[in-house]
Amino acid sequence: MGKDYNFNTPVPVQKIFTIEEAYNQEMAYIEARKRGDIKSIDTGFPKWNSVYLNGYEWGYICTIAGMSGCGKTTFLNQMLNNIRELNPHEKFHELNFNYEMSSRRLVGKTLSSKLKKSVRDIYSSSNTGNNITDEEIEIIKANKHKILQHDINFVEYPGSVNQMSQTIDYFASQRNINNMDGEALICTLDHPLIVKRGGVDEREMLTDLMCMFNIKKKLYPKSLWIIISQLNRNIHEPIRRQRQGDHRILNYPEKSDVFGGECLYQFSDSFVIIHRPEMLHL
Repeated sequence: MGKDYNFNTPVPVQKIFTIEEAYNQEMAYIEARKRGDIKSIDTGFPKWNSVYLNGYEWGYICTIAGMSGCGKTTFLNQMLNNIRELNPHEKFHELNFNYEMSSRRLVGKTLSSKLKKSVRDIYSSSNTGNNITDEEIEIIKANKHKILQHDINFVEYPGSVNQMSQTIDYFASQRNINNMDGEALICTLDHPLIVKRGGVDEREMLTDLMCMFNIKKKLYPKSLWIIISQLNRNIHEPIRRQRQGDHRILNYPEKSDVFGGECLYQFSDSFVIIHRPEMLHL
């Protein structure tokens, strides 16, 4: 038997927009872009930018997926560094739900990029003689202000969708994040399946999560939402490595290869899979 709904119970009326309001908002947006008051977000990757509106548009939900260990977090870290450096006309406030990796390790990846050394090198565990030097450590310390000049914040311990929603609202309330004329919010999540389920199954949690992000992107129009997810075991199946003619075409990733792919795909304005076939010995 289905759920017994009581349609006579009073509930708040939803916000209704007239066609005139929608038209006026869109024309204001078009004219602001023409004047250069509103610009797309330069990601630092020319091919990536060309696929979208010369970069990411405000209010985008972007999902980036890949196999475990393929470099998704490193890629995200590089993109965020690019965004900070290539969009100096914007003031970004970052809120990173880094449920998979510690904040300290994320800072380590940033320092690794700045020094053009591997994480292994800056942790002095390299066998190539390229370990970090005392001089390089002093350079990092002397340039500490360049790292700390950005408003970058982390949430390490997993919470529920409701906790995340309230955390985002609290964070935004502490800054001038409310409309296209204010400062900008970048919110990242790495990765969705670590979010606490709160008594619901995985699919329902993911639906609630993506619905929440979809609401927030409208509530905070000058925002960018980036989600890091993983591929499931499908990509490792032997049949995916078989040849069809001259190519292993079955190895090209599909939506079904992503954990919760249908839900993530439905709500994402940008959906990209980073793939490294050599990790599968191809």
